[in-house]
Parts: sequence; C-alpha cells; structure tokens
Amino acid sequence: MHPAPDYMPWRMRYSTEFMFEIDTRQIRARLPRRLLPVEVRPGAALLSIGSTIFEEGNARALPGFTEITISTLVQPSFARMSDFGVPKIAVYVFRVCATSDAFLRYTSEVDKVPVLEAPRLQVEIDERRFRTRASDERGPIFDIENVGGAPTFKPQAFPFQVVTAKDDFVYLANVQVVGHIFEHQDKGEFGALFPHPFFGGLDVSRCTPYMQYMSPPRSGAVMNWRPPVKLMPARA
Repeated sequence: MHPAPDYMPWRMRYSTEFMFEIDTRQIRARLPRRLLPVEVRPGAALLSIGSTIFEEGNARALPGFTEITISTLVQPSFARMSDFGVPKIAVYVFRVCATSDAFLRYTSEVDKVPVLEAPRLQVEIDERRFRTRASDERGPIFDIENVGGAPTFKPQAFPFQVVTAKDDFVYLANVQVVGHIFEHQDKGEFGALFPHPFFGGLDVSRCTPYMQYMSPPRSGAVMNWRPPVKLMPARA
C-alpha cells in the first residue's frame, strides 16, 4: 500500500488570480514586521484577488462553494520549501470570504487563514469571459475580468507558498496547483474595485492591472495544500 499523502488536495472547477499594482506603503503598513513585500518597481507592490469555485467533497465532506481572497506578494522562504519544488511566488493572505460557513471554519482552524464573514455573499462568475462580480449586503466588492485575448492554456505544476498571521504567529504553507494555466500581463479595462471591508481599509481606487492567471473551467485542476508550520511570532 502507498502511504497517504501529507497534503490536502482541493479539487477546483474554476480559478482566477488577478494582480494589481498598489502603493507599497499601504501594503507594508499591514504586514508583520519581518515580511518583505515584493515590488515590481520602486514604490509599487502587488495586490492579488482570487476567485475559485471548489468542487463538492473537498476536505472529505464539504459542499461545493465559491471563495474570494485578497493577498499580497511577499518574499518566499526558500529555507521552508517542500518537495513541491522551488516556490515561484509567496502570498500573504489578508482575508478570505466564501459561500460556505463550514469551509470558513475549516480554513481558519486548520489552515490558519484569516476569514471575513460576508453577510449574504454573492459571487457571479462568467466562465467564458473569466469575469467575477462579488457583493454582499454591504454593497459591491469587485467586478473584474480578463483583459487579455483568447487564453492559451498550458499544463503546469505551480508551486508557491501561502503565508498568514493568526493567534500572534505567522504561518507558512507550501502549496502546489496542478492543471492548465494561462498567464499574461496585458493592460486594459479590467472592471472595478469598490470601497468595502473586504479590502481592509486599503485605498484600491488607483490600482492598475499587473498580471492575470486563470485555469480553464472544469479542467480538473487541483490545489495540493500542505499543513501550515509556524514561521515566526507575528510581532517579532
């Protein structure tokens, strides 16, 4: 018999990750002191917004649900990488919202991910245009879409790290997405980011597109997630 894998596979039906340039000062003020933001040019860090539809049955019993995330890119920890390979990026997750309360409890307790309850969260996804519109009872959150041409997907195994802060500690998890991915740095009218608690007080009015990642719908993409480990005290 083969030993059970030491990671949790999450089966995805749809996934996009849209990155925007944002003033580094805003990001640095919200990071634990020893984490360093990635800058694409002096003064410009990256804000990333993810939209994912997860299949039914993940984490053994969860229903199908939709998740939205907000994060920023930070320097990876090469001393803590796994056999997934050298991490291409590391993301510090500010918060996660989802249409499943059971998932929010799971990811908060097990993955140490900060969550934000979004009353009556509505996430509308146009899979053809790779467009996501999110809102809750407090108002619109974002309306964003692919600004590139017709996607050309290529099979990839994409290793990265997820960094979070919870209960006075910073945690790190090694993660790998296996599937077909399209990425581009085209510019264009991406839609809108709205003032909302989801952004945690960040001024997103001047964000501009930097890079967009997407996977084709219903293509069998999987996110393999290793348990998080303590990286450092949050206030060190």
